[in-house]
Amino acid sequence: MESITHYGEGAPLPAGTALTVSAMLDGQRVTALNGGPAYRLNPAFSFVVDCADQAEVDYYWERLGEGGTPVQCGWLTGRFGLSWQVVPNSLGTLLGDPDP
Repeated sequence: MESITHYGEGAPLPAGTALTVSAMLDGQRVTALNGGPAYRLNPAFSFVVDCADQAEVDYYWERLGEGGTPVQCGWLTGRFGLSWQVVPNSLGTLLGDPDP
């Protein structure tokens, strides 16, 4: 965890509730904003995990899917409701191959 800010007195959520949470994920800073229960995660936003081979796909699929729900085509919803795409690096090449 890199940093956490909190709501103060008179804010829309109780004082002390997390407002933002920032973290570094593989060298990329990611910040999440807690807008309250009116805002829900959905598949319109997802993280993509590019994998070198099937073993890596299986590794991330198993761990990210713990307590979550598999969807389809390499997508899953994790236990906190965040959507993930776990895909092999070769997917673009495979999909572009003239031999279906």
